[in-house]
Amino acid sequence: MIKIVVQVLSQYAMLIFKLLVSICTSVEKKVARFWWQNNSSRSGIHWKNCGLLTNRKDNGGLGFRDLLTFNKALLGKQAWRLLQNPSSLWSRVFKGLYFHSKEFWHANKGPRPSWGWQSLLLGGDSILNQIQWSVGNGHRIRI
Repeated sequence: MIKIVVQVLSQYAMLIFKLLVSICTSVEKKVARFWWQNNSSRSGIHWKNCGLLTNRKDNGGLGFRDLLTFNKALLGKQAWRLLQNPSSLWSRVFKGLYFHSKEFWHANKGPRPSWGWQSLLLGGDSILNQIQWSVGNGHRIRI
């Protein structure tokens, strides 16, 4: 059951919208309860702390995902898609509604932002420090 809930969250909602902290915390508590509870009446022994369990497997952890960080990463992916596909319909709709006279990086929330737009801005903020401009062979540079 827990696996199904996590899969549904990761496939749909986390890809498009910023999840509430309370939802992520609740799901993480259910996963922890599944791993650490002996039966329905008693709690089990915590063999490892939660921080170690969320480490990558090659660093000695179990590779559990921190849902808040994973959500930000997926929102960053959507912001990158918005930038890479400016002619797509959803990209043109967001540009027309929220940043028609600016670039995406200089856009703000605006007076009545949708939850999807606020989520895209969070995704853009999460990848802002990681992107670089590559010159390549120079054919795409306008002087």
